[in-house]
Amino acid sequence: MTRSFVYEAEYAHPVARVWRALTEPDLMGLWIMNFDQDEGEMTTDFRPTVGTAYRMDAKRGRGWRGYVVGNVLEVVPNRRLVYTWAHSPYQDANPARVEFTLEATSKGTRLRMRQTGFPGMKGWFVLKGAQMGWKKMLRSGLQAVLDGESARGPDARGPVA
Repeated sequence: MTRSFVYEAEYAHPVARVWRALTEPDLMGLWIMNFDQDEGEMTTDFRPTVGTAYRMDAKRGRGWRGYVVGNVLEVVPNRRLVYTWAHSPYQDANPARVEFTLEATSKGTRLRMRQTGFPGMKGWFVLKGAQMGWKKMLRSGLQAVLDGESARGPDARGPVA
């Protein structure tokens, strides 16, 4: 049995701006596994190219191995991003699938994030940790990056084309 969870939010920013925060390594590093939005806390070689492997390294592991590995499975620019996610030996054997879907709204962008996987009894515990982590990253971290409140939000690189 596999488990999943879904998180949905609406951000008062255009789709292109949200897409950049989801796919550009410098911006990803400010909100993924970086609860204090400290520049340099998380680094990654992520590229939004199907078939590409990536690694995300956090300076402070906080009770886990301190890095995530995965592969990019699907990319539809400004609409959909799917990749695998493994942050522990359990997930190396049972990688989760992370899916982001973006939709333009009258107020900005609706983001839907779904993570699936988590088989077995251990999966239930891993799921609970993932739910807490992603909710915090998407509620406060991503929001701060989009709003330009972090050290280097989207505005640090100029306007979105």
